[in-house]
Amino acid sequence: MATNITDIKINTMAEMAAKGETPEVLFWVGCAGSFDDRAKKITKAIVKILHHCNVSFAVLHFVRALCSEPYCLPKSTFNIDAAGHAAHLSNAPKLKWLLETLEEISKKN
Repeated sequence: MATNITDIKINTMAEMAAKGETPEVLFWVGCAGSFDDRAKKITKAIVKILHHCNVSFAVLHFVRALCSEPYCLPKSTFNIDAAGHAAHLSNAPKLKWLLETLEEISKKN
C-alpha cells in the first residue's frame, strides 16, 4: 500500500452529488485531522486504506476552520446553555455550516 497521498482523488460531497453519486463513506476529517500533525498522519492513513480497499468516500468540503472554537481553547469548560449555543455557532462557522448542510440533506430525504 505505497500509494502516495497526492495521487488519490478526494471528492467532496458536492462533487459527487453533481455526478449523481453517493459515497459509501462520508469521511469527517474534523479539526484534529486538519491541524494536529499526529492526527494528519492518521487522516492520510485512513484515506490510503479507503482507497486501497476501493471504498467510495467523500469529505464535506475542504474548508479548514475550527469547529469547536471557542471551547477548544486551553482552560475552557464545555458548558453550553441556550444563549451559549447561539454564541457558539456564531464563533464556529464550520460547525454552523455543517449543521445547516445536514439539515438541508435531511429535508431532501
